[in-house]
Amino acid sequence: MVFLLTLSPSETVPKPCTIEYMVFKNLTVGLRPGIATLVLFSVSAFGFAAQPAVARQPHTGMLTAEQREAQAQNFVKEKLQFWQKRLNLEKWKVSVELVRNTSLKPKTLGNIHWDASTMQAAIDVQSSYDYKLPLQAMLDDMEFTVVHELVHLQLSSLPRSEASRSAEEHAVNEITQALLNLARR
Repeated sequence: MVFLLTLSPSETVPKPCTIEYMVFKNLTVGLRPGIATLVLFSVSAFGFAAQPAVARQPHTGMLTAEQREAQAQNFVKEKLQFWQKRLNLEKWKVSVELVRNTSLKPKTLGNIHWDASTMQAAIDVQSSYDYKLPLQAMLDDMEFTVVHELVHLQLSSLPRSEASRSAEEHAVNEITQALLNLARR
């Protein structure tokens, strides 16, 4: 939104040595109309281009636990759609659900179960009720989990064994972090 300061013919210039005069003088003399418009449009464009619309979050203030959970659920659904498309997994029917950490294996933040014959998958992400992080850090962590599980899905056609599980987890973590770093540039 752009605000321009203009005076109608009936308005007068404020008296010197007042805040109104300094503001008026700085806005009208310090910035020429063409430059002011250019600066305002540049700042506005930069602000909107700084982050993709998907990543932008509204200012939330203090949320109740239920509001935080609802926001997290909406967030992971949006991120699932975004990353499923980006990772070319659109043929798959993938769902995401927030679950309590008692539903997850110890020391994990999520999991994925898939059926290659029906091309369906379900991702579980740790619920906001079990996070102690601030909102944005929690949402970033949830996005990491969604991408991590989708990378597992992308690699699902490769042979797997218990012996390769640790190496696969390491590779999936590295790929996930690289994808997120590129997306946040």
